[in-house]
Amino acid sequence: GYSSILSGHEGQDACLYANGKCIVKRSLSNPYDCETIFMHQLAVGVAKYSPCGNWIASGDAGGCVKVFASAAPEPGLDRAVKNDLPVIGGQVKDLAGAP
Repeated sequence: GYSSILSGHEGQDACLYANGKCIVKRSLSNPYDCETIFMHQLAVGVAKYSPCGNWIASGDAGGCVKVFASAAPEPGLDRAVKNDLPVIGGQVKDLAGAP
């Protein structure tokens, strides 16, 4: 098995983690405030905030990395996808961002 990677950002009141094909964004101040984000066709291995906190990067079992807005424009609407990149031929297990 693999360990679960939790990601947070000092400007966001939330943490991110992968669960199957979705990304879970859970509030730190109210754990019952939770959002599931479906962006991938395959199992998600990692999801992390960008250094500025405005974007989320996630990688899946097929080697695809997606970068999308951390905040939805309105409840129920899709987030803006900045990049959708086939990076490697295997599972993405971790990501890192640079300012």
